[in-house]
Amino acid sequence: MSHQPQAGPNDACPCCWHGVESHGATGIGTYSIEDLITHEGGTLDEHGTCNKCQWNFILTRNCTNCTKTQPCPKHYATVHDGTMNEHMPGILHDLYMRNSPYKRSWTQRPASVGEWYAHQASNYMEAISLLRRFTSDYKVHSELNALERNILLNATTFWHELHQISTRCFSSGDAISIAFNTFCKTLWSIHQPCLSK
Repeated sequence: MSHQPQAGPNDACPCCWHGVESHGATGIGTYSIEDLITHEGGTLDEHGTCNKCQWNFILTRNCTNCTKTQPCPKHYATVHDGTMNEHMPGILHDLYMRNSPYKRSWTQRPASVGEWYAHQASNYMEAISLLRRFTSDYKVHSELNALERNILLNATTFWHELHQISTRCFSSGDAISIAFNTFCKTLWSIHQPCLSK
């Protein structure tokens, strides 16, 4: 079938990539993105089998439940990486792809997650709400709450204050910092100089 991501020996397992579940999830709009950012699964061997979950990339590409125009639910993300979304409602596509588009290396996951979630925000409040889900750190939540209050009074401060939060709290280079900063850079590239309230 067409539109399948390439994956080979020593690449991240697409099943582990898309199959991670968030701990303590209560709904699609509230689960912790922190779990998704820090997740690391297995890698594929020379036969296409994951060393952690034993999923085989080569065998699943020949699934008889997938058609040329519509993958089966099991393989929508894992084999086709959400690329065959013509007949899929947007909310279901977002649910399948919540772990971000597949990258061949686990080291690329934090940036991939940050970028994907930045594309989900269409206004200041959505951006702040998504960023809260990136971490359980109380200090960061306090700063984002203050940012939310401030932009209700003066939306022009959003980018400056967001940059300040990034500098104070996310300059260490860990997975959460990479995802947070990628989210901010992507959001800027999409919506600069302003979002709607």
